[in-house]
Amino acid sequence: MLRSHPTQRLHAHPTRRFRWVAAVTVALLGVLGLPGLASAQAPEPVLGVPGLYGEFGEGWGTAHPERIFNGGSPSGLASGVAWQAWGSPSALGTGQIALYRPEGGYYDAPGAIELRASALGSCANAPAQPAYTRLMARIPQRPGGKLGDWFPWTLDLCDPEARATACRSVTFIKNSGSGAFEATAWDTGCATARKVAKASRRVPIRFGGKDLHKYRFRAFGFACNGYSFDSDELPSISWTCTRNTKVVTFTRG
Repeated sequence: MLRSHPTQRLHAHPTRRFRWVAAVTVALLGVLGLPGLASAQAPEPVLGVPGLYGEFGEGWGTAHPERIFNGGSPSGLASGVAWQAWGSPSALGTGQIALYRPEGGYYDAPGAIELRASALGSCANAPAQPAYTRLMARIPQRPGGKLGDWFPWTLDLCDPEARATACRSVTFIKNSGSGAFEATAWDTGCATARKVAKASRRVPIRFGGKDLHKYRFRAFGFACNGYSFDSDELPSISWTCTRNTKVVTFTRG
């Protein structure tokens, strides 16, 4: 029986031996932190772009910010924000915010706020920097109350001047003022916006009893919140409807 020479055994599988040497080299480079075959770590995502709300804004263009501020009224400041799953396609944050009283001013105690950063991509002015481009929020009506429906903190975290698409009106009754007007669509199309607006027909406009009336309905996966005032000469309901980052607005007359 023929026996293989020790040299033959050593070089019997050169490809396998090269892979083993390469793997050890990469592992050592990674441990030592040396440049070379070890791949560089991708940059951490940030929230939108710096300066989104001017020089007094806070948190924009930074990673998992603890404070988010529009630079204006207290209701535009979310503080003590703790984030979960930052870097994933959708990150969830919880913090505190000042809440308006129905009669004016703010409650003495802050209320809870829940934030959802999503649409992970990049902004045109910083294409190499990963960034969340959408931010939704929800708050209670009063401290300690139940969280309401989601609403956009701002439409586009890359562009503070971004505007929703204007859509055609929906007529309920011909030759009358009954319909949905001034419809807009964001992150969705006008066909969907008009379908949602048409569904508001089943919600009657209320009169009397109090100056401000609030409304709710759901259609095609959208949660819609509206309000009207008795003081208006021609009462109408102003609606905002959201579904994930999709936003539809319109006025129902």
